Amino acid sequence: MYISFQERKRREYEAYSQKIQYLKSLTSEQLDAEYVNTKAKYESKKSMLSLVVVTVILAILMEVWKYFFDFVKRVISFTENQILNKFEVAKLGVLLSVLLVIFLTVIVVSVLIGYVKELREIYSYLLTIEEVRKNTGH
Repeated sequence: MYISFQERKRREYEAYSQKIQYLKSLTSEQLDAEYVNTKAKYESKKSMLSLVVVTVILAILMEVWKYFFDFVKRVISFTENQILNKFEVAKLGVLLSVLLVIFLTVIVVSVLIGYVKELREIYSYLLTIEEVRKNTGH
């Protein structure tokens, strides 16, 4: 993290200026190819993100967790017959279940956040290419 908001903005502007200079140095065909490749990458990642989000929503709606908790109940009932301290086994089973759910949720959310940030960067680059194309008459 940078020291101040102004410093962060200054560095963002420097990076933007470097991208502009690079894109202006390309030939017309190279700039068109860069645009097409970036647009294809953006659309592909956007489609993949939509697919992942829909899959997660469907998994939640179709009660995938119900099967997980049924499995945990079976493990607990199996161990109840084997171990004398049934209350401790039940507490441990619930604790492990909750920790696993939290762990999986954090992983899914982290992956989605990273994917959205990457998608934002690609979209920003795509807009930069469009700006250079517009200013150079492509």
